[in-house]
Amino acid sequence: MINTKSKSNLVTKQCNHLREQLNNHPLYTSIDNTGSLRVFMEHHVFAVWDFMSLVKSIQNHLAPSTVPWIPSDNSRFVNFINQLVLEEESDNAYSDKAFNRPASHFEVYLQSMTEIGANTYFISRFINAVKDTGLDTALKIPNIPEPAQQFMKFTFDVIKCNQPHLLATILAWGREDLVPQLFQSLRQTLQLNKCVAPHLFSYLDRHIQLDEQEHAPIAIQLVQELCKDSITKQTESIEIAEQSLAVRLEFWNGIYRALN
Repeated sequence: MINTKSKSNLVTKQCNHLREQLNNHPLYTSIDNTGSLRVFMEHHVFAVWDFMSLVKSIQNHLAPSTVPWIPSDNSRFVNFINQLVLEEESDNAYSDKAFNRPASHFEVYLQSMTEIGANTYFISRFINAVKDTGLDTALKIPNIPEPAQQFMKFTFDVIKCNQPHLLATILAWGREDLVPQLFQSLRQTLQLNKCVAPHLFSYLDRHIQLDEQEHAPIAIQLVQELCKDSITKQTESIEIAEQSLAVRLEFWNGIYRALN
């Protein structure tokens, strides 16, 4: 998975097979009206939320907040993860569009749900439960879509392992490498109008730009750096890449069933 230059050689045949299924999933063409978009976003918002915990956990390894500060051996990847957190948590790109101030991508996603009439009650209730009673209890509250629940459980199971090469692997292959295809499909199929859905239009446009052109390539290089010549880490990364793609496929399958 690691000691190659070609992106296509970075993953196993199983990974490629799963990626092909994801990239050609019938979910993409099924989200063809506002009603189906609402259902999708009411599921997918949980993945938007847990993404920040994944990113923060990687930042804790690459750029920990320690006093006294210790300089990093690889400032390039420190810059990447800090920039990723900055963009996801307080992006200036929305200051002159949907918001009059920096905004988190999660916040913009919630606003996008509101403007198309999607229900934000359950994600808000879930986050309040995380604050009040903790994640494990929050995951058990009623009315969280089951596909989203299983997806989040996988994310936090990997986070609990506290292994940076595994965290980087699901960031690269389970997230950044897949999202642009989905969002491009949404824009094309729905023929989104910037005037009708300005927040959603801005959100999709921003992620297509960032994930495809910047985040995905550097995230893949980060996996290479963290694994280096360790056969054990390479093997573990292969396994977690396959698992993350399989979990994403089950997530898509679950949303597709909800639509139908």
